[in-house]
Amino acid sequence: MRIDWSRIINDILRSDSSMTFERIARRIGISKTSVIRMRSFDIEPKYSTGVALIEQWRKSINHPNATPPTLFNRRKNHV
Repeated sequence: MRIDWSRIINDILRSDSSMTFERIARRIGISKTSVIRMRSFDIEPKYSTGVALIEQWRKSINHPNATPPTLFNRRKNHV
């Protein structure tokens, strides 16, 4: 199952009113453009980037063991 990167990024953005694409990018070590592309076009990140993004997401939702949302879950919720 594929991870829903768009939802992860949206959750991080919603977690803090001062959070921006640029701040996410700096925290995980990629460009702002890469973060926007992952969110807008559901592009799969490199493994290390994905791990860093999931860790940032877990911190943002204050749940260190949360299972990342998947695309299957997103579609299932809209049926």
